[in-house]
Amino acid sequence: MSCTIHQDQDVTKTVLCFSLDAWEVCSKGTLPEELAKSQTRANLGRLSSKEQALITTQQWIVADKDQMCPICLSTFEDLKNASADICILDHPEHRVCSHCLSSLVAANGGRNHIACPGCRGKISLPLVENKIYQNSEGHFELSIGGPSSTTRVLSFPASDLDDLLAHPHPHPHQE
Repeated sequence: MSCTIHQDQDVTKTVLCFSLDAWEVCSKGTLPEELAKSQTRANLGRLSSKEQALITTQQWIVADKDQMCPICLSTFEDLKNASADICILDHPEHRVCSHCLSSLVAANGGRNHIACPGCRGKISLPLVENKIYQNSEGHFELSIGGPSSTTRVLSFPASDLDDLLAHPHPHPHQE
């Protein structure tokens, strides 16, 4: 993997992770189209501007699926067999598999950050993962905050949007 050293003085607050299905859709350049079809694109505002740009622009996508993770040297096919996600750290070309990211976090030595293996940039802990994945119904979803505190933000295609608009649910805190 070749990449330009990216020195950012800021500490990265979130990591954007893609399931392998979502990565394939994004790599083909069709994820922005799927988001546009969803009619809930405004919910991307919950992401940082950097993460929004990663999803909506294709400048950073590389067609080569070799060596997706510079730590374990896994290819895209290897990751399929391991049921891993692809996580973008502090720069679009600085990505690791979710297994190696977990290992980096576990081996942090009590610090409040981990270092990006590509440029040594700081990624704050506890790790906040925003994830795009394909659910069991075949729709892609964006979750904010990682598996332990996942908040469903958007789902596409939004097959139930008309029903939701026609029959709004009462606010859960209203009596």
